[in-house]
Amino acid sequence: DINGLLTLYDVEAKPGAGRPPMGRDLGDPKKGESCGQQLDFERKDVWNMRWAADNPDLFAIMEKTRMYIIRGLLPEEPVLSNAYICAFRDLQIQSVLIDEVIANPESPRKEVLLDFETKSLRDTRDILTKVSNLKDAFKFVDDNPHPRLWRLLAEAALQQLDFGVAEKAFVRFEDFQGIQFVKRLRLLDDRVKQMAEVA
Repeated sequence: DINGLLTLYDVEAKPGAGRPPMGRDLGDPKKGESCGQQLDFERKDVWNMRWAADNPDLFAIMEKTRMYIIRGLLPEEPVLSNAYICAFRDLQIQSVLIDEVIANPESPRKEVLLDFETKSLRDTRDILTKVSNLKDAFKFVDDNPHPRLWRLLAEAALQQLDFGVAEKAFVRFEDFQGIQFVKRLRLLDDRVKQMAEVA
């Protein structure tokens, strides 16, 4: 709202949900449906918000000088920033330092554009670089599913020539060409040839 208070409402019609507070029922009363119930989520001093373009459970908010990424209704650890959120896709937030652009609108510098990654993307990259066993990484990505995380896992599995994990990851984010590539690699009898194809 105008005071910077962010509240969320569930607008989906649900059977037998009863009437929401203040009598704002938009569902079909003949079917016992109601919608418009306020969710248990409230943040103060919010001045910018953006839903993820590819995940309805993710959104980012700017609260004073902190950026929060909200998964479901739970916030991740905040990141210090005063940039305006432009886009949120593939677990990455693109933002711009509006004050810098306004100060020099004729020739803005490239440094005014900032990219932030979600915690799950940072953690997946960290796990893939530190852990040699891809089964642990597979479990982490399975607990935090997103096509970009599956793609990262598939690429790491291909680098290690772990075709079982690579194929499962390609299946999870529905990459038919990746699945076919893994099948072709399995037909090669020489490990050096397999590594050359991956490279």
